Amino acid sequence: MEQIKFRAWDKTSKIMLDVVSVVFIGGVTDQKIVMQTPDKPHEQWNSFRDQVEIMQFTGLLDKNGKEIFEGDIIKTNEGLRFVVEDSGGFGTENKEDYGKDWLNVSSFEWLIETIENKGGVEVIGNVFENSDLLK
Repeated sequence: MEQIKFRAWDKTSKIMLDVVSVVFIGGVTDQKIVMQTPDKPHEQWNSFRDQVEIMQFTGLLDKNGKEIFEGDIIKTNEGLRFVVEDSGGFGTENKEDYGKDWLNVSSFEWLIETIENKGGVEVIGNVFENSDLLK
């Protein structure tokens, strides 16, 4: 079983944070998150929806062994795509669909097939630190 991992984009500091754990108290609306960064070993965020964007690890690695997270921009032999949450799972979107209301999402199975049999994928950035790649 793959380890469940998260990372978070701090919207104020504009840095990516490693998430130690996510604790749900009383349901999805009452969330608490504990994150770890080099300068703040443990910081608790009790009301974080406006402060951070949380992204989950897909359980997959790119062709260089780098973990693929939701929000990553990946390079495939079919062009650039970005990884999105899709109905409780993961999928990818073409870079042309980034930021649109209607999503043309490929399946998680497509991503696995591309990694295994179609030349692989390479993480080249993420939508927060490298949004210029999607323009």
